[in-house]
Amino acid sequence: MEKRTGPNGPAAEEREQALAREIRVKDALIHEVHHRVKNNLQTVESLMRLHIRRCPSEEARSVLVEAARRLRSMAIAHEMLSEATKEQVDAIELARRVSQQVKTSMCGDSSQFCITVTGTPRLIPGSVSISLALVIAEITCNSFEHGFAEETQGNVNISLKQTEKGLRVTIGDDGCGLPSGFTIQGQTSMGLTLMRTLVEDDLRSELEEVATPIGACFTFEIPNLILNEQNQTPEGEQ
Repeated sequence: MEKRTGPNGPAAEEREQALAREIRVKDALIHEVHHRVKNNLQTVESLMRLHIRRCPSEEARSVLVEAARRLRSMAIAHEMLSEATKEQVDAIELARRVSQQVKTSMCGDSSQFCITVTGTPRLIPGSVSISLALVIAEITCNSFEHGFAEETQGNVNISLKQTEKGLRVTIGDDGCGLPSGFTIQGQTSMGLTLMRTLVEDDLRSELEEVATPIGACFTFEIPNLILNEQNQTPEGEQ
């Protein structure tokens, strides 16, 4: 006797079960890929740090330190993706992990510098998370390296706010502020060039400096067109 092929028949049920198995296998493979990428990035970072300790050139050490920090930020994004149930991560948690990692690497755990992350819980696609992690790391590093260069304490505030058009990311500090006449487009340093390129090319936005009474502040808005590639809201949130 042939199996019924209607929408509720055994054949349809078998197809659904086969599809569910394929999805589980695909998810497991994706998680494994992110896990291995994270491990590989951490291995490369460790090798870089070995070279940093042995490098006689201060300029070369500085370049390697920056490269190692960027690898660590990418590894954090891949680690979160390997833990996720879908190919998405919470932007708030990503910002928190990345910024704290920058603080620890530059100031240590016992420093008097404080990082505050606030905003709207929002799941973002994996491709967005890696670029966002790098931008957050670059701006946060800029605060510690330049804004707090001669300070023993300070605050960095990171805000991720949902708007009608997308996710507004604002990162500011209460340090010494930007140099007189500073413009983002006029900068040629590796860090600012990378920030601008990631925001414009990967996140389809524009990096802007915000006028503030003290410190420095940057903002950009990731459009919904990119964010809506997958479901937006973290599990359990409305």
